[in-house]
Amino acid sequence: MSKELIRLVNCRMDFDGETVLDSINIYFNNSEFLTLLGPSGCGKTTTLRIIGGFLPPTSGDVLFHGESVISGKVNASAYRAKVGMVFQSFNLFANMSVLENCMIGQVKVLKKSKADARANAMKYLEQVGMDVPVTYDDWYNVLKAFKEKLGLKYPMCFVQMFEQMSVAISAGFGVCVPVSGFSAAYGYGINEENKVEFGPVKDGYKDYLAFLNKLYSEGLLDNDYMVLDRTSVQAKILQGDVGAWIEMMPTGLGNLKSQILKDDPNNTFSAVGVHEMVKTAGTENWYHQANQPFTGSVGAITGSCKDVKTAMELLDYGWGEEGNMLLNWGIEGESYEMVDGWPQFTDAIIHNKEGKAPSTAHSMYRQLNGPFPEDHWQRLVSKTDYSLAEGEIDQNIASLNTWSYENGKHYNGLPATTLLDSEQAAYSGAFNEIGTYVGEMTAKFITGTESLDNFDDYVKNVYSMGMQNCLDIQQEALDRYNARVK
Repeated sequence: MSKELIRLVNCRMDFDGETVLDSINIYFNNSEFLTLLGPSGCGKTTTLRIIGGFLPPTSGDVLFHGESVISGKVNASAYRAKVGMVFQSFNLFANMSVLENCMIGQVKVLKKSKADARANAMKYLEQVGMDVPVTYDDWYNVLKAFKEKLGLKYPMCFVQMFEQMSVAISAGFGVCVPVSGFSAAYGYGINEENKVEFGPVKDGYKDYLAFLNKLYSEGLLDNDYMVLDRTSVQAKILQGDVGAWIEMMPTGLGNLKSQILKDDPNNTFSAVGVHEMVKTAGTENWYHQANQPFTGSVGAITGSCKDVKTAMELLDYGWGEEGNMLLNWGIEGESYEMVDGWPQFTDAIIHNKEGKAPSTAHSMYRQLNGPFPEDHWQRLVSKTDYSLAEGEIDQNIASLNTWSYENGKHYNGLPATTLLDSEQAAYSGAFNEIGTYVGEMTAKFITGTESLDNFDDYVKNVYSMGMQNCLDIQQEALDRYNARVK
């Protein structure tokens, strides 16, 4: 049976001789969710301020468990510790997310652990429909909530290159997309018939553009995203203006948290890694972001090498136990030490004086540029969040697990195919022009300066520039690659 917690008895509130609340009688039961509805200026906020203990009524009483707060029978400080209020805009901590604003009172006043405070805050956020989004519709609704309910300036914000390389948004539409300012070749993929396709001429690309245009036109996507770099995106996140963004593995989360904790050791910043978007919950995309089986990092000794023996020994050293430890972990006793037979970072890395994330501090020692094997234990240790208290969830590792899971049937892009000299000239001449045109039109479609009604004409233009010949050349290169690796 519900138990009464708070009751307002004949509460009246006057400001400068004008009555704004008159004879308010209302009560709240335990475990009850109640909403005050009314036009602007009707007294909703004033009522909440009286309930929260911020404003004593001109007359009337506030009862807590049947005892008067106004008369002093209930200690005012104790009452305020039990009753929380999150303001609509002002009096919020601008450097914190809505989740952190909901948590801080629990951590500072009620002395709850961050894990308990976060779980409690999430319980209330879920009540306003803020579950982790999965489908495109989920994402649209969550981003709308970020803007309308939480007042975030940038519900979604990212570096354009990260969004395109990660296929975080495009995968659910069944397409790979070019990477602006880097390479249009990322738009190639291999379909279910093992045939090369170019994402920007598929119907799914139109759907992808339409979704981004919707977010852009409704202010749910930072309208400057095409020119943002990683530093500017992270600055907006640190200011508490961003709800969702696209990051490069857990290193980005670690660096953000390190910056925040450096200024505020008690900050409760927490980000959660999620999968690529899908059209329908429970379905699997065809494409997913992943490293290719061969990434193209190679070593070679040319005929002009003056000391072939030493060059070979250097390459060979990186594959031996000593070289592998040096290249992956650095210097024993300085950057790592052996604990129960396993390498672990030293305090010089975990608690470095510069306040950097361990993975960033460790990069001074880790030298894996070249054809050398990566120690995946080192990869895991370098991504660990060492600021957590016992029992708290490490979102760095959780996100790594999420992003390592193949939420798709085939990796995006092409493997390390090569074109013949006889193919290169014809291909480059056509594809360079195609890449430039696709990039320009993509920007126009997303920003709305070009109507998506013209998408079919755009596709015709791409093919008129030699797209089919480019596809044929890439297919022959893929066939040669497949014949080599069988």
